[in-house]
Amino acid sequence: MTTVHCRLVRDRIDTAAVLAEVGRETAGASVLFVGTTRSITGDVVTRSLDYEAHEPLAEDQLAHLARAAVQEFALSACAVVHRLGAVPWERRAWRWPRVPRIAARPSPRPSG
Repeated sequence: MTTVHCRLVRDRIDTAAVLAEVGRETAGASVLFVGTTRSITGDVVTRSLDYEAHEPLAEDQLAHLARAAVQEFALSACAVVHRLGAVPWERRAWRWPRVPRIAARPSPRPSG
């Protein structure tokens, strides 16, 4: 069964936790899209974006979109997290995940 997680948050989004929610040993990859607040768009300077929503409606719509993505792209899991409140451009709405470094060596070639 496919897992779908959708939620609205008021603090920075923990991207490592989001990736952990969707990671599956049967999946060949996990994809993370991170939106950011731009400081300049054309000639307009943005100091902050203030996100608000009718939360029950927004959560239902996020879940609807996530289920549609799961069906259309045969996803094994999907998580959608959206931040609410003020997000100044100098502050990220998310945290980069800590990714362990893995040393890889090529497998020995079979002889023969």
